[in-house]
Amino acid sequence: MCKCQYHKKKLLLLSIIISTFVQSCYTISTEKLDDTITDNPDSMTIIDARSFSDYHKGHIPNAVNLDLFAFHWNDTTRRGIHDFGQQAARLFSFAGCTKDKPIVIYDDKSGMLAARGVWMLLYMSYCNVYMLDGGFL
Repeated sequence: MCKCQYHKKKLLLLSIIISTFVQSCYTISTEKLDDTITDNPDSMTIIDARSFSDYHKGHIPNAVNLDLFAFHWNDTTRRGIHDFGQQAARLFSFAGCTKDKPIVIYDDKSGMLAARGVWMLLYMSYCNVYMLDGGFL
């Protein structure tokens, strides 16, 4: 097995582990999300982590598109990690995320992109972050 294939397998395994962890700890049901949107639509930030073309075909009302698949960071030096945190904070801030209200992230496939978004927000000390259980179908 070449080195590149080995790293791809490690990344896939890591993605599965992160997705499983997030799904077991930080999920919100579609019923609870629907009740919250109906009662007070501005009480939470909803992020659609799918591509813009998928978002454009249909999305949850009031959801903001933030294609997390396109957000990469290759610099793993101390400075690079610091810059990653700052860039991610700006990205989520532009999407309307604050630490004052809940954030729900969803995608439509494996949950990997939503789980990545939840992990990124937890990394930045956001506490009230959820992944939509079942995603968007």
